Amino acid sequence: MDTIPVAPARTTWADARYPYLVIRIMSGVYSVRPLPSDLSRELVVALAWSAMDAFERRFRVCLVLGPKEALYLEPEGTSHLLADPPSGGLNLDLDPARTDYLPS
Repeated sequence: MDTIPVAPARTTWADARYPYLVIRIMSGVYSVRPLPSDLSRELVVALAWSAMDAFERRFRVCLVLGPKEALYLEPEGTSHLLADPPSGGLNLDLDPARTDYLPS
């Protein structure tokens, strides 16, 4: 039986490469997705909303643009730019296209 893959924890959040998406699966459980760094800010924001739509707006998403810049996207379509990116929690490295993590 396959186990759910868990990404290794970074030693510090300073190891992060920007931008990246944080998808909140549930409280304290996240999936972190790196994004290309050579895209314009407008395109990265559009990509974040596209990811939100791909998950059918079931999860909160945070687009982390830098160490003190995070755009929080809410399922109802609002967004908030804050200086505190998410940190801590368990990072699940899940493939959203895969559905066979659990035994049938």
